[in-house]
Order: sequence, then structure tokens, then C-alpha cells
Amino acid sequence: MQNNTYKTKDIAVSAMLLTKKIPLLAVRKTGETAFFEFGQKLDCEELSKLYWFGDCQVNAKDFHQNLGVLKNQIFKENDFV
Repeated sequence: MQNNTYKTKDIAVSAMLLTKKIPLLAVRKTGETAFFEFGQKLDCEELSKLYWFGDCQVNAKDFHQNLGVLKNQIFKENDFV
């Protein structure tokens, strides 16, 4: 069975993926590092490339809101998935 998940520790990339409606499957914390796990691996890889080349456009307000959502997930007292 092929793994169809995309993992990153970059919160900005993760916020962009959320803004692009890619489903967040889990937030896992390993020590002081949080990893974000998304479905749709191939879409995530393509969007991530576009992000790093500066060619990925998103709604700024939604992006900012999604950054907050992810920060809340990281800093919750407990319940990391």
C-alpha cells in the first residue's frame, strides 16, 4: 500500500496547504518539533514547490487565520494526535 500522506514541520507551508483546502490529518509533536501530516501527497508536493518558488497564491486573510489554527494545535496543553 502506497503512503499518500505528506509531512512537514514548516508552519507556513502547512498554513498554505490548509488554505488550499488540503485535509490536515494529524499534528504530531516530537520533542520540541511539531510535524503536520496532510492527505493528498502529490498535490501537497506540487503546492509546496509553487510556494517555495513564490508562485502559489492564497487569500492572505485565510492564510493568517490558518496560521493561528496551527499555532493553537501546537500549543495545546495536550491531545497531540
